[in-house]
Amino acid sequence: MPIAENPDSNKSSWSKPSLPEIKDFIDLCFLMEIDVKPESKLYWSTDPFMESPIFRKTMSRNRFMQIMRYLHFSDNHNAQQPGHPSCDVIYKIRNILNIFDTSMKREFVPTCQVSIDECMIPFKGRVKFKQYMPAKPTKWGIKIWALADSNTGYICYTDVYTGQTDRPQGQMGAHVVKKCIEGADIVGQGYHVLFLLSPNHQTVGNSPAMTYLQFSRQIASSLIDGYCGIGTRGRQSEAPVPSRLTERHMPNIVGKNHGVMCVG
Repeated sequence: MPIAENPDSNKSSWSKPSLPEIKDFIDLCFLMEIDVKPESKLYWSTDPFMESPIFRKTMSRNRFMQIMRYLHFSDNHNAQQPGHPSCDVIYKIRNILNIFDTSMKREFVPTCQVSIDECMIPFKGRVKFKQYMPAKPTKWGIKIWALADSNTGYICYTDVYTGQTDRPQGQMGAHVVKKCIEGADIVGQGYHVLFLLSPNHQTVGNSPAMTYLQFSRQIASSLIDGYCGIGTRGRQSEAPVPSRLTERHMPNIVGKNHGVMCVG
């Protein structure tokens, strides 16, 4: 039978992987992100200049590629059809994302200063929520919002941005901040979220990392509602402050509204 009519005819027969084998597969995937090579097959190369012996010792290349091809994290029969109110566009990986989020929160307790920002996962496949951001180093990919420890960069919570349907009525930034602090389980625990109004700011040494998520009073209010502190700095021209509060004769504390205080 021609391969065109039966594309799997030239592939080795499938056998269900064991739990240790799945763990080995995931370990190798992590190693690939640490030791980056131009092609996947080079990890099994015997060339002294290119080889990574741990890959050959752990699993054959054909078996790794076979698991990569057929691995599923969710049962397709339980997925809601597109257009259904409860349809989740990342249903196929939702279970594994939940496992990662649980593990990240369990294994590390962040310091009192955290930061929320967007990240891009390089991807050029066919998904409707793929983003193109020409100003970013990674121009094509999947955007995620991440809450991370400001001192170590350790990510405590992630949320995949799936497009306009993910945006509620009103201010997007406030929605993102609220979702991240709730997802990271830091509501009411005395954490401070750091913001940066100037994109030209450079952190030095052990200075806390800060996010360039567009700051607003709505974001500050969301944090106050969640009993979290907030810290931000930037030039006066960048801060979203009413013009009457920028007059030179105003005192150091130039405005206060619903628990949000502006200090000059």
